Formats: sequence, structure tokens, C-alpha cells
Amino acid sequence: MNTNNHRRTVRLKEYNYSRAGGYFVTICTHNKEPIFGQFHDHQSVLNKLGDAVRTEWLKTAELRETVSIDEFIVMPNHFHGIIMLIENHLPISQEGTALCAPTERGFGESTKGSLSTIIGAFKSASTRQINLVRKTPGAPVWQRSFYEHVIRDENDLANIRKYIKFNPQKISY
Repeated sequence: MNTNNHRRTVRLKEYNYSRAGGYFVTICTHNKEPIFGQFHDHQSVLNKLGDAVRTEWLKTAELRETVSIDEFIVMPNHFHGIIMLIENHLPISQEGTALCAPTERGFGESTKGSLSTIIGAFKSASTRQINLVRKTPGAPVWQRSFYEHVIRDENDLANIRKYIKFNPQKISY
């Protein structure tokens, strides 16, 4: 067996990624190419491709009543965002309270409304828009998979928001 094609998952084995909860996601571009813009004075300045990513991320919440978008940033070669999966008809507090999901069986299942399904739809929609702009149908935009971190509590949420907000200042190109 070729181990180069087998990727180790970072997903929690007993965690149900379709239940209400807060998640921090990071998605990198294909080959980590800086296609979404550039840095200027420690700021991420988006081009048309970066704008397409931003627009599609915002649509993620518009299209799904069980999704709320929190802090996010499009960087030249990756994306960071906080996404909240909420129960139907449960309001999110004005303070942005993190909803923590319980663990249960469901690992590896493709489930409507799951984090993987939502991120897959976002990657697909943004790829389609980017390839229309670039006139490169079928060209890869994103790396396979994505990094996720289950937000544990309000302190974790605050730290992640801070990380996202100040991420451009950490980058030196």
C-alpha cells in the first residue's frame, strides 16, 4: 500500500460533527499558493479571487438556517474561520456564545448539515467562482481536507477570535 495517499485524520473519533457546536476551521490553497491577494502593511489585501472566497463564506450562513458565521479572515494562501452549527430554531446570543456539541457515534459518515458537508460545499462553490474568474475550469483551488478544532468554551472562543484577528500581523512575506 502506498502510504503517501493515506492521510491521517485529525477528527475526533467519537465526535458527531453534525450536532450544534462551534468550530475553528483552517483551509489552505492548493500547494499553498498565494492566489487570494497579498500582504501590505501587515494586512491581507484581497484580489477578485479572495473576494470570491469571502462572498461564498458569507453565503454559507445565508443558505443554511443552522449555520452562523463568526470571526473569519481570507489570507493570500489560506482561510481561517469560526463556524457555529446551531439547532433549528435556537437563537445565538448577541455575545456569540459558543455551543458545544456532545460526542456520539457518527465518525466518517457523510451527513447533511455536518461540518464536513458544509465545508465541502463552501470549497466547491468558491472553487467554481474562482475558476470562472481565472477561466480555468476544473483547476484545483484548495488542498484536500481541512483543519478543524472543536471550540470547547467561551475562553477558547475568545482566544481563537483573537488569533484570527491578529493573524495577518504574524505573517512576513
